[in-house]
Amino acid sequence: MKFQSLVIALFAVGTIGLRAAEGTAPAPDSKADQPVFVGGIGAPTGMGRPDIIGKWKSWMLKESIDITTAQMWQVEVIYTNEWVDIQALGRPPLRDRAEVNRIHRRAFEQVRVILTPEQRAKFNLLPQHLGGGLTTRSPWDRVDQLDKLVHLSAAQKEQALSVYIAATEELEETGAGTPSAQLFTINRTMRRMIRSILTPGQQAIWQVAPQTKGGGSMVPPAKIQLARLNRIVHLTDDQKPAALKIIQDAYAVLVRIPEDDMPTMGAGTRAAMRTQIRAILTPEQQTLLDASQRPHGD
Repeated sequence: MKFQSLVIALFAVGTIGLRAAEGTAPAPDSKADQPVFVGGIGAPTGMGRPDIIGKWKSWMLKESIDITTAQMWQVEVIYTNEWVDIQALGRPPLRDRAEVNRIHRRAFEQVRVILTPEQRAKFNLLPQHLGGGLTTRSPWDRVDQLDKLVHLSAAQKEQALSVYIAATEELEETGAGTPSAQLFTINRTMRRMIRSILTPGQQAIWQVAPQTKGGGSMVPPAKIQLARLNRIVHLTDDQKPAALKIIQDAYAVLVRIPEDDMPTMGAGTRAAMRTQIRAILTPEQQTLLDASQRPHGD
């Protein structure tokens, strides 16, 4: 009986996919065609199945950006195929993250092609879990995060939202092979514009807060820097507290330097930190550290 049910289910899924691809599938106008929601949280049953994910995302786009019935069937096929390919990579812990991202990006580009310019603009700002192509944080989420950090005025919220939307749209238009320098420039411009709309008091808070909390600091937290150093030179238990203190002292200075002034104003602090770090390392560790900082190709 289980085998018979499986065959029937596979035949139904295959028929739907084929008919959708051929453009002959019936229009999903009835309640029976809509995804089944459970638990009151908006998640459909069978969410691990590619065909259910495809149907779910097509309905999300219908609700969010008002795609047509014909577009819904195209979107369903695209997202179903996306998750067939992703699941073919194995269980989540075994999947190649770069390959997963490539599959996601391919699906997003396929969906963008079938949208109108007006729909595409909305799609670019819609989070992935709602069927959209947004691969970064939502502009509205960023404004909320920044507001919690520095308490924005109503006018500042509108300005910040405009900045984040513009940056998000620019980032979403970049391809997978975009040089990292170009991405950095887009983000740096965004940070400059956000800083410009803040008061001096807000800037002081924003300057030292990490970007994960809505801030503008470009200096990695001390513990992250220590972890990187440990991966390179394999610090002993006795060396770790001393290295952390050196890094923390430098961090306290660097985090207060504006991003545009960092190359000049931060150079001395960074050089002093490296000198102090080298002093607590063994000759073998110093060699490893020097090799990690040597330009590629030397």
